[in-house]
Amino acid sequence: PLASDLKDLLPTPVGAAATGQVHRARLEDGREVVVKVQYPEAQRLYRQDFANIKIFCRLLQPEHLSYIEELERQFYTEFDFRREAADLEEISRNFAKGSGNPFADRVRVPEPVMELSSRNVVVMEYLPGETLLSYGLRKRRELEESSMLWRWCRGFFLLRELQAHLELLLAVQGYQIFVDGVFNGDPHP
Repeated sequence: PLASDLKDLLPTPVGAAATGQVHRARLEDGREVVVKVQYPEAQRLYRQDFANIKIFCRLLQPEHLSYIEELERQFYTEFDFRREAADLEEISRNFAKGSGNPFADRVRVPEPVMELSSRNVVVMEYLPGETLLSYGLRKRRELEESSMLWRWCRGFFLLRELQAHLELLLAVQGYQIFVDGVFNGDPHP
């Protein structure tokens, strides 16, 4: 069903992670989305890696085996993108305008397209923005191109700006964990 709903899918990924990569796309109805696709071999490779880690652990640190096994169980939940889509849907609602969330006016969470998401694919609305990394690199270039005095002055304010962004990120993540009880570990730009 996904292929028939896509009008355009850009072949170059806009992001990648351990389990999959993300592509921008446009749906037939005109909505801009991103499509996160699981790597075909990801789950098998994880199983193989954990099997090797458990062998090592059994031989050299058997007292830690239960921790490794719990970590393994938690990692495997990452391979069902339907769960990720459901969590994203709840988090998006929690951060919607009028939700009572104190960050709703400063943070947007993309809404998933549930009917197009599956075990190996998550489709969500595209939210344009600059990543924290590209923002930091851009500001760094601006500083390097400035005079010494201006660099010092701008550097002071940039440090405060970056600190404010990081404090917001930590506050939002903490709110998700301690208030909402649902956590998204993939902060978007």
